[in-house]
Amino acid sequence: MAEAGGIPVLHLGQVDALTAVEAFPAVWVRVLLWCPRAMTAQRSAARGDTDAGARLAAWDETQRDLGEHPTGFDLAIRTDRVTPLEAARSVHAVVVSGSRGRTAPSSEVMAA
Repeated sequence: MAEAGGIPVLHLGQVDALTAVEAFPAVWVRVLLWCPRAMTAQRSAARGDTDAGARLAAWDETQRDLGEHPTGFDLAIRTDRVTPLEAARSVHAVVVSGSRGRTAPSSEVMAA
């Protein structure tokens, strides 16, 4: 994809996956998309998900994983506070600027 001029986008849910992907020779931008657990439940119900319990379990596991393995992100976005367009613009700005500043997500970002 990269050789064809495309930009690969990966959705990963575990810190170990971030480490594994970085073995691939590319310039990766790490973005944490986050929302509180209650918002995850609300969104899942609104979509009519039949696996809402599993989605909440995955949320719990991801929060635990991030707490146990602090890792840096170039950008952390609270998706309950911005529109999808605003989030996309923020990611695009980091990609085109080339500015990377890996920091662990703040407690405000990770609020339940």
